[in-house]
Amino acid sequence: MRVLSGRLLEARLYLAYVAAIAVPGSAVPVLEEPRTAKRAVDRLPDDALKLLIEEGRRQLDRQAAELNRNQTRATTLLTLTIAELVFLFTSRAAITEHCWRVDVLWWLATALGMLAVAGCIAVTITPAVYGSISVTALSDSTDRTLAVLAEEYTLAGGAGDVTNAARLTALRDAAWLAMVTGGLIVLLLPFSA
Repeated sequence: MRVLSGRLLEARLYLAYVAAIAVPGSAVPVLEEPRTAKRAVDRLPDDALKLLIEEGRRQLDRQAAELNRNQTRATTLLTLTIAELVFLFTSRAAITEHCWRVDVLWWLATALGMLAVAGCIAVTITPAVYGSISVTALSDSTDRTLAVLAEEYTLAGGAGDVTNAARLTALRDAAWLAMVTGGLIVLLLPFSA
């Protein structure tokens, strides 16, 4: 996983998501490293291992549900933003009859709306990095299957959390762009008739 750091993190993350549309299958960055286990789980008693496995299952289920929620939000925002762009394009002829300042507002609203659409598409189609449980590792273990499974869950859990956080950040930025586009549309309404 590529981790971004430094200045303008959110803007760079958003632009990386948008750029990933052009390169299918490219990995998008995250904002922090996934957390890793601090101690070995093979020395824990069986009851603790069972608890760790159950919590690991819950964590992976929660991450999958959050991914689905983010994709649903992105497609809903995509629909709204496309509606904004349709209004902008259908009102273009009426807006060009006015002064250049109104024209600049139209271009700005259109550019921000298109950037919001690109962000929504990126959140929807870019590959998400999630951990998974290796059945091969389980089948290779002979005596401590619970310990191996618990270790697999501790390794699998961190990537999904940072992936979801990065996707939610990109989606929030797309929503912000769509809201600014909507505000500019409100300013353009008197000139569109």
